[in-house]
Amino acid sequence: MTSVARLFNNEVQSGLNYSGVWLPNKRLIAGDVCSARDGQLQRTSNLHNLGLSVDVDDLQGASEIYYETPGAFDISVSGSAGADASAVGAKADGRADLRFKSDFAVVMRLENTRGSAVSDLKALERQLLERFRQGTWDLDDYFVVETLSARHSVILVSNNKNASASLGLDLTASKALPVDVRGSLALTTSISNVKGAAFHSVSKEEITPLVRLARLVDPWFGKPRVTMKSSGSKSSPMLVTGVDYTADMTS
Repeated sequence: MTSVARLFNNEVQSGLNYSGVWLPNKRLIAGDVCSARDGQLQRTSNLHNLGLSVDVDDLQGASEIYYETPGAFDISVSGSAGADASAVGAKADGRADLRFKSDFAVVMRLENTRGSAVSDLKALERQLLERFRQGTWDLDDYFVVETLSARHSVILVSNNKNASASLGLDLTASKALPVDVRGSLALTTSISNVKGAAFHSVSKEEITPLVRLARLVDPWFGKPRVTMKSSGSKSSPMLVTGVDYTADMTS
């Protein structure tokens, strides 16, 4: 499972320039500190809890963020679109059968997103440099500089080119059947008949599936500095789990 999770994170990094959180129901917030353990990044504390002064700004979200592994899916849709939503009990249900064609694939649709970000990285850098000089900051620690949450999400991750899943569709307000994966995910209310997929989720509760990370580095040449975790970097820890909570953590 861990190898699939790391592949998921690499795919999200290269496609969306974010780090993917493998367990997105465990919410991370801007300013959270993550320690590297066995190739994973786990939430252990928060910059505020460590006595650092950090301001966080709310970011304007997008109505939709969508990503799919190119050329990795076949889809067939059935159902009846255009039912009269005003009729008592009227609801037109449909189904989209999704078949994976590659050994690894990701499809993700996030709706009604919102974000938060550390507002002054330079001020934070000065504080971390002082902690580093005092020997009280671990260079292996990363911290979350931006989060992206979604109020409605559909995520599928497969590690089997023969994997498949059925998407339950609400076609009540649809004027036509969707013709692609993106259109189908916009109408998805459930996932069933899952075969070979490593992870799948449909959520109408807020989750945080995407984050951006930074850390303090001490290069061979030059001064210590805060650097963003680069997209797809092979030298960066691969996986954000977000599942390790300590006693002093606040939600």
